[in-house]
Amino acid sequence: MTKLNEILLIEDDETTIFINERLIKKMDLTEAITIKTNGEKALNYLIGKNLRGEEFPDLIFLDLNMPVMDGFQFLENFRRLVPKQFKPPTIAVLTTSELEMDINRVTSLGISMYIVKTLDARKFQMAVRTVSTYDQY
Repeated sequence: MTKLNEILLIEDDETTIFINERLIKKMDLTEAITIKTNGEKALNYLIGKNLRGEEFPDLIFLDLNMPVMDGFQFLENFRRLVPKQFKPPTIAVLTTSELEMDINRVTSLGISMYIVKTLDARKFQMAVRTVSTYDQY
């Protein structure tokens, strides 16, 4: 499996961050892991990369329920961000919510990878494999 250049983990829970970061490092399928604790910080990070002409992360794991800017708000704002690079990132919602309403809302925002926490090796490998075959936006 090809290594990804960067994975962006957007998550506010410290325990979940620790567990996911440890799993991602153990799987050794990315060169870099960037962590942002809410959608606003993540969006600002991506805007900065866009302004500098830098590529976005290959894969974004996005929590839905966060303070400041939740995952839904992030997705709505991210859609308006026109990346300079050729290939947009693959976005995987990683959440505890199994509500049909949330799944439908995420799908309506153009995201079809919906992973119910907890991230494990199988789910992680599925998301990484999807990066090369999945186009969003």
